[in-house]
Amino acid sequence: MRARDLNLHFAEDPDRPKYIQVAAALAEAIAQGRLAPGTALPGVRELARMLDLNRNTVLAALGELKAQGLVESREREGIFVRAGVALTPVI
Repeated sequence: MRARDLNLHFAEDPDRPKYIQVAAALAEAIAQGRLAPGTALPGVRELARMLDLNRNTVLAALGELKAQGLVESREREGIFVRAGVALTPVI
């Protein structure tokens, strides 16, 4: 998947950390089926450029999604939406 195909949007909320906002937007895309199980997410650098964020912010967001069981990382392949994830965002 290319970052431009992700069409990820989030409303900035000064009361929530940016990485949580990004994680919530990705969780919503998963819940809505825009990111199907097995879909590879864009690389960290590409996603950071697309969202105009620091790479560490994106890494923290992906870490949150991993902790919630929504994505999994595969060595030398990337980060993928897990199969069998809940259809409602958990963030």
